[in-house]
Amino acid sequence: MKEYKIDLHEFEGKVREVVSEAVQEKAFELGYGGWPSCGKNIEHSDMSYLFIELHNIRMCENYQRKYFKDCPQPEISAADFLALTPEDVQDEVIATTEPAEWLLVTGGESLTLVPKSTRVVKINGSGVLSVEPFTRTVAERFLPKEGK
Repeated sequence: MKEYKIDLHEFEGKVREVVSEAVQEKAFELGYGGWPSCGKNIEHSDMSYLFIELHNIRMCENYQRKYFKDCPQPEISAADFLALTPEDVQDEVIATTEPAEWLLVTGGESLTLVPKSTRVVKINGSGVLSVEPFTRTVAERFLPKEGK
């Protein structure tokens, strides 16, 4: 799933809280993880900046604006995030030819595609962690079958 950062610093007081709560609810509906400390509950609705990530939601305050700007996730407005559909947030499937340039990392129901040069792989979820070269044959296992 795609990751985003959302700037809420221009909203103030109750308006920020309402917008933040709506963004968090939308993130949960789209399948994103919750807060590291409290799961999929609305939290920290007074914070200026939100990070919507695959396995969690993070936040930072006004004085941490530089940290927000330096984070690599693409920035999206709250209104645009609220308009996203599940199809909009799905990553593209990458099919390569031999030899594999990517590794497919699976653990439980989680799938992560990482460059072959990656030395450390982090994945949340339960189940056995599996790493395999991502070839056209591997990609075909995850592509929908024709006629369905």
